[in-house]
Amino acid sequence: MPKKKRKTDRKKMKLKTKNGLFLPILLLMGFSLLLGNLYFAMAANEVTITGTVTIGNASPTAASVEIVNSTYHIVTSWLPNNTDIFGVNVTISDSNNLADIYNITWYIFDESVHGDSGGNDWDSAPATGYDLTIVTWNESNGLWSIDQGSFTEWTMQNGTGDDCVDVGCSTVTTFEFSAQFDISYAAFADTDWNATVIVYDDQDATDTAVSGSVFTMSNYFSITIDNSAQVWGTVASSSTNNTATTNRTISITANAQWELRIRADDMTASAEPSVDLDTVDAVVWSDTAIEGQATSLWFRNSYVTALGTWDNQARMTTETALTRTYHAWFTDTGDFAPTKEYTCLMYVLIQANT
Repeated sequence: MPKKKRKTDRKKMKLKTKNGLFLPILLLMGFSLLLGNLYFAMAANEVTITGTVTIGNASPTAASVEIVNSTYHIVTSWLPNNTDIFGVNVTISDSNNLADIYNITWYIFDESVHGDSGGNDWDSAPATGYDLTIVTWNESNGLWSIDQGSFTEWTMQNGTGDDCVDVGCSTVTTFEFSAQFDISYAAFADTDWNATVIVYDDQDATDTAVSGSVFTMSNYFSITIDNSAQVWGTVASSSTNNTATTNRTISITANAQWELRIRADDMTASAEPSVDLDTVDAVVWSDTAIEGQATSLWFRNSYVTALGTWDNQARMTTETALTRTYHAWFTDTGDFAPTKEYTCLMYVLIQANT
């Protein structure tokens, strides 16, 4: 019995030993797993990547080209009389701000000469003033300039834009520029003038805008006579070809094909009945003082078109007025009372050729 009891005790001790080792092993395994997780967490790493991008230049835009008068109201025609002020408005935008604008150029031209129906060279032909004029605004100095060839009468009156684009306004992205000027009276009359605007930025990007429709350059005519008094002096009764006065010079301004028309009131004298020039060949218009010349024309009470160099004549291509000379003389037809002074008004009209 005692020996058997010792076996039992040993078995219990062995069992205790086994159970006692099992727990530390489980704890060790759990700790190892914890250390493993901690190791992996501590071993994570982070790197950075730098991304760069360059935004390219945004091109400028030109839009809403308008033909205007001096009060900036839209019109469909201009009268080139060197007095009235007209202009061309255009809206310029640039998302890089208007400080990026280099210049703006207005091309004002006769479409039949420089447009699609003409040479289509409005942006390369030299300015003439009569069918092409170029206006420019420069960002470098904020100034306006006008190219009109040998002409001088296209005159910049004012322009808006120079105060709102340079230093102090660099945050502005859109502005309505307006070129204002008065027009040479020799600008060709036509119904299809055009205005095209090109804007350039500092990176040479461009945009172009065209007026919504063509507009009319109206006819402009004027005429002056160096001495309008026709004094024939004392004329002998029933005499002809009384060339007592010298030729007179007429100065003509015409931006379209032109003609002259003439007429006269009846010859009148104090206390005497008037003499009807519709029935009496008393006063004649002529290029020279030669009686019976082919271009001679009797004055009548209603307008008639003068002959020769006075009919269907070309418009001017310079600002120097065209000049012609004429001679008018008086013939006594026997219908005038002696010793009386007679007077008539003679009218000279210039108009578009008909």
